[in-house]
Amino acid sequence: MHNQRRLSDVWGPAVCLVLAVVCGAVAQPEEGGTTTGESITATVGTNDFGLNDVWRLGEWTPMRVTLSADFNKPRQVDVEWSLPDEDGDLVLARRSVTVQGGRRQGVWLYGVPRRNYSARESWQIRVLDSETGQLLTTQSFKPVNEPLQTEFGVVGVIGSRTLGLQRYEDEVTQHEPMKVVSELKPNTLPDRWFGLSMCDMIVWTPDGGDPLSRGAQGGLRSVRRWVERGGHLVIVMPSVGGAWMDPLVADLVPSVKLRQLNQVPPPEFLLPTPGLSPSRRQEIMKIGLTAHALDPSTEANAEPILWRDGRTRTDPLVVARQVGFGRVTLIGIDLTDQRLVRLGMPMAESPFWRIVTGWQSPAYTKLDLKRMLEGSILDGERSIKPASSRRGNERELTDSLVADQLGMTGSAFGSLMLALFVFAGYWIVAGPVAFAVLKARKQPHHAWVAFVIIVAIFSMITWGGAALLRPQRTGVQHYTVLTYDGTTGLTHAHSWVSLMVPRHGRVEVELASDEVVASPNTLASPGLKGGVGTGGFLDEQRYVIDTGKPVNADVPFRATTKKFELDYLGRSASNDKGEGDDEDQAPAGWAPPVGGFRLVAGRPVGTLTHNLPAGLTDIRIIYCPGRGQVPYMWEIGRPQGANRKWRWEAETPLKLDAPPKWVDLTHRLVRPVRDGNYFVRPAPNDNTTTATFKHRDWGGEGILGKWQKNDIDQEINRAVALSFYNYLPPPDFVNHGALMSGLSGSVRPYYRQLGRAFDLSHLGALPRVIVIARVTTKREDDAPLPVPFTVDGDTVPSSGETLVRWILPVK
Repeated sequence: MHNQRRLSDVWGPAVCLVLAVVCGAVAQPEEGGTTTGESITATVGTNDFGLNDVWRLGEWTPMRVTLSADFNKPRQVDVEWSLPDEDGDLVLARRSVTVQGGRRQGVWLYGVPRRNYSARESWQIRVLDSETGQLLTTQSFKPVNEPLQTEFGVVGVIGSRTLGLQRYEDEVTQHEPMKVVSELKPNTLPDRWFGLSMCDMIVWTPDGGDPLSRGAQGGLRSVRRWVERGGHLVIVMPSVGGAWMDPLVADLVPSVKLRQLNQVPPPEFLLPTPGLSPSRRQEIMKIGLTAHALDPSTEANAEPILWRDGRTRTDPLVVARQVGFGRVTLIGIDLTDQRLVRLGMPMAESPFWRIVTGWQSPAYTKLDLKRMLEGSILDGERSIKPASSRRGNERELTDSLVADQLGMTGSAFGSLMLALFVFAGYWIVAGPVAFAVLKARKQPHHAWVAFVIIVAIFSMITWGGAALLRPQRTGVQHYTVLTYDGTTGLTHAHSWVSLMVPRHGRVEVELASDEVVASPNTLASPGLKGGVGTGGFLDEQRYVIDTGKPVNADVPFRATTKKFELDYLGRSASNDKGEGDDEDQAPAGWAPPVGGFRLVAGRPVGTLTHNLPAGLTDIRIIYCPGRGQVPYMWEIGRPQGANRKWRWEAETPLKLDAPPKWVDLTHRLVRPVRDGNYFVRPAPNDNTTTATFKHRDWGGEGILGKWQKNDIDQEINRAVALSFYNYLPPPDFVNHGALMSGLSGSVRPYYRQLGRAFDLSHLGALPRVIVIARVTTKREDDAPLPVPFTVDGDTVPSSGETLVRWILPVK
């Protein structure tokens, strides 16, 4: 009885405690519930992720979450999308919103799926009470579609008609595959510019809706900010109505006066050149269209690209203007006209999209090329090799510029080799050396004592070496593309940075925003290279980024490096190197050049002077004549007979007067070496003749053809190629064994994983001089990061590489 009483004394309170815990657990709301009986749901519908469920790794990706609540009164909530960064830590992409009961409300979130994304990853959407932090609801989310790989180009179409662009999705003639995302609607576009950042070009068609309608205002605003950052917006005007001529969008579209043209036949630039039978051409010319001639106004911010009559250059139908660092192209003919659509216009062989975009590859499909082979237009012994089948022969343009440089492979290699030497020395000393010494002294029985002493000595060496080799200060290594606009005075910088913080804990990183510029800057950590993997630190930690303005974050560090990708738009800094710059401007000393260019006998002549923190080398001057013509390039590098490169020092005038040799940029990138059979060399972009196509074997004499790793000259050449990527000549897609047999003389596909931020191809059709050069410092630590990036509120020491580009108008 005594034992039973003692057991009851022990188990009675225990059972009561268990019952209390269980009852308490039952009384608590389930995950996603509330204590007041109110509830909220969060859903992501079809086409609410990415752009119509299309998304690309390593890019800002929009997600529209629809909230439905039965709250009794308005309530502020935090909506979170949790996804891992490259180190495996969870980024909480958060946005606050006030929710009212009985209403469905959409909120845009933005995250950057890491480049080493794994399909096994599970993303969570959570809604929390902003005041108490209480979890209100949670939902797992998995994208409907697999992501596009980083080498995919994306063209967005606002409207249902793709206007022949879908032919470019067949990558047989392209360096990189392309995805055309149609059926976009202005009232459902992301509300931030970086939600559109995956797009290389956006086409707004008449059936895409009125840009000034109430629902389209948010979408138009984000498109405008995207253009300012370097986007290319193509506007197809309707036959009737002129919403795009409204003063509310006057600062966006080219400044033109509309002149209506009635019953005009389709212009030549929509027709194939050559290959159209006379009877077919006659049938097409019977169509009478209503078009708008776009006469540039006296403000001279509209450049004609294509005309109704290309020979006389009368009645401009396509004009363009630069907006910020981007471009807006206005097309005065309704390409969604059903009569043109039924005829498949713009036709595959027409020069239209090549002239508008600068693309050098024709829109031939595999079927087109098969017919050409069967018709003996091409050599029948050749075979069609699309870019996807030539993997292994392609070249990636950004690894040596960005990824390798920020990988800190040099310092890591030295430390690793030292560790290997210490480890090898330990085994040699602890093994054969110690044994030989003890045996010679006839003291083998002291082997364990010697072993302990050796372990202690090498432990001290290891820990001491680690302490000496470990970085002692916070620092940044970077690669930056810094672009100035000589017209507006704006600065655009895209930086990849590797931040070293030699301690454990939370670190506040911030990219300042220029309050004068309406669009927010961005900071993210997607990683540099792709490849499936879920690697990272074992102690997963979380940090929050405000996705409405992703400029700062409280990031966990573990005495190691973390990589960030920064996009900055702001005012140009003062010419004064010493003082006077606002915190939100680019750091002092990174001022635009002084001077300009004018045309003399069809060539730009002028003088430039810069006041940058260091001298410039590897200067490339690209002259864009405008009117859709291919740009030309001139190099200033190592003078003939000189042993080292010429430096353009600060405050030293650079005169450009009658350059000795201008070279077609397309030829300069990969130079043709011999003519071949009648084939696919694009006609000149002058729209004056129906030029025939000539096949050329593109050899290795161009600036990309002679590339070798760690060749400094080729770093600038790659930067030029990335800056004018659209002007790369087409790869050898009709292959006659050169690539398969390993012979040289054919163009490999060139692709880019990181380099889309370089692209200025859209400005190649406008009259500009673009100067590209490398900032070359005398010491590595003299190359500061030229954007206002701070760590715990302080600007930290930085080193790295800066590529500067100046966009200057030609008077």
